[in-house]
Amino acid sequence: MKFFILSLLPLNMMFMKSKHPLSMSILLMLQTIFTAMIMKNMQESFWYSYILIILMMSSVMTMFIYMTSLISNMKTNLNLSFLMISLLSPILYTNFFYNTCESYNFMESINMKIYYNMNKMYMLNKSLTFLFILMFLLLMMIFINKLMNLKMGPIRKINDKL
Repeated sequence: MKFFILSLLPLNMMFMKSKHPLSMSILLMLQTIFTAMIMKNMQESFWYSYILIILMMSSVMTMFIYMTSLISNMKTNLNLSFLMISLLSPILYTNFFYNTCESYNFMESINMKIYYNMNKMYMLNKSLTFLFILMFLLLMMIFINKLMNLKMGPIRKINDKL
């Protein structure tokens, strides 16, 4: 858990410094993955984190395609030393302060806890959230299918002939 939280800090700093859509989308995807891991540890089920990943990745990919069609010739400036320091510092910190005296029984109890908490997802108070997410995904799929009309073509034509 500490590793994921500590990994979000350098990703946020790199996101603020980046100017290219490719680097921004990669950083957003990494942040989404780390946030999903944190959500899994807090909620003890991967269901909502999977939905978060699906929604965020699809929106990031759509925005990346649109932005790269507009800014196709922009070069990236990658500072490799800053990248290495920011990505390795949470790993080194976690390895240095990690307590290795966890036992096998503790891990087994966590696995059983996850198994029993999967049933809580379909309880009455969480079913509204579940249905809302399903309806949202269905509506987004319908809207995207309506927008993607083959006769209309892309938003911006690349090779316009006069």
